[in-house]
Amino acid sequence: MGTDWVPAAVRDVARRDPGELVRLTRAHARLAHALRTGPLEETGHDLARWRDLDERLCSMLVLDSGRSHRVNVIGANPVFPPEWREAA
Repeated sequence: MGTDWVPAAVRDVARRDPGELVRLTRAHARLAHALRTGPLEETGHDLARWRDLDERLCSMLVLDSGRSHRVNVIGANPVFPPEWREAA
């Protein structure tokens, strides 16, 4: 399992309520971080909630999955400075 970077743009519907986009992004990031510690069921997070957040967030974005690339090589590698890993 790795971490992918996928180009994305915000749909017009999300521009009407940027607060919702921020809330969904933060919740999605927290759940994604929890996945790094183990299977979702073991972290105490609900799989249905994860799917709902993912679907709602994706509905607000235009994703170009054809141009994705792995960033785990830098992002999870302790050899690189923290600033580089965070940027990845």
